[in-house]
Amino acid sequence: MIWWTWAIIGLFLFAIEAAGLGGLFLVFFGVGAVAVSLLSYLGLAEHQGVQWLLFGVISFLSMFLFRSHIVKSDAHTPSGKDFDRDSMIGTIAIVNEDIPAGGEGSVSIRGAAWSAVNRDDIPLPSGTRCKVIDLDGLTVGIKKEG
Repeated sequence: MIWWTWAIIGLFLFAIEAAGLGGLFLVFFGVGAVAVSLLSYLGLAEHQGVQWLLFGVISFLSMFLFRSHIVKSDAHTPSGKDFDRDSMIGTIAIVNEDIPAGGEGSVSIRGAAWSAVNRDDIPLPSGTRCKVIDLDGLTVGIKKEG
């Protein structure tokens, strides 16, 4: 194939991956296509059979070498990290609005707003420090700290 055909294929695969439709696989085939495009442009891979062989080898080699590292690094980002429910229990929350005893309201935990249920027998005024004692879906159960 002509070198620019491989370049177009590579860019197309990158675009699909960027749109979130590739599952972190197509990017490596895009790398293979762009690499074959470069090698073909330089005259190092002129025969079509050699180009297809290089495409497969480069694609799978790059996937084997880099995919696990990318997935691991993505797991440390907020969007990629599995939510650990147990880490929420005992966390300090700040009441955002007055919450009556047994009532519902809003609290801030680690800089994010959460729905909360006051599990205490006393009302919790805005600004009160509380502890998370349970978690039900996206709602935390809280009691006054101390």
